[in-house]
Amino acid sequence: MNLYADEEREIIEMYADDNMDVFSVYKDDMEVYSEELSEYERGRQKAISSAEALLGILWDDYGRTFEGATVTRMLYIALSQPLNLSCC
Repeated sequence: MNLYADEEREIIEMYADDNMDVFSVYKDDMEVYSEELSEYERGRQKAISSAEALLGILWDDYGRTFEGATVTRMLYIALSQPLNLSCC
């Protein structure tokens, strides 16, 4: 009877070791994934902030050209450009 219990104990220990190896690999993979995700999110947020700043500048400078009828927008664009009188 002792022989059977010893074999079962050995099998259970092997199973436990295998599970610990699997969980250890999983833990390492999750740490790497977490670091890569953090890098990605930081870069993404930086790009979004830059794009929002650029859109804000464009809206502040040319916001009226995006509103109203086509003729109104074209007149605003034409009048907001500096006159080039170097040809005369």
